[in-house]
Amino acid sequence: MKSKFDIYVQLKLIMAPVIEYVILLDRLIYMYQLTDTNETNYNHYLVKLFNPAKSPRCHALISFVS
Repeated sequence: MKSKFDIYVQLKLIMAPVIEYVILLDRLIYMYQLTDTNETNYNHYLVKLFNPAKSPRCHALISFVS
């Protein structure tokens, strides 16, 4: 029973950053699609804020008008 739990935990640790990044990329693509219809010039960035070994949620989606 313990080995199945260990496999589950390892799989979770491997997949968490991948799923987090895919969600952020989806939001970034949505922002590009949303601002394509506007005349205003928007800049969108996906920025790594700190070490991903501490937390998989180390990225930020930043958008501003230039």
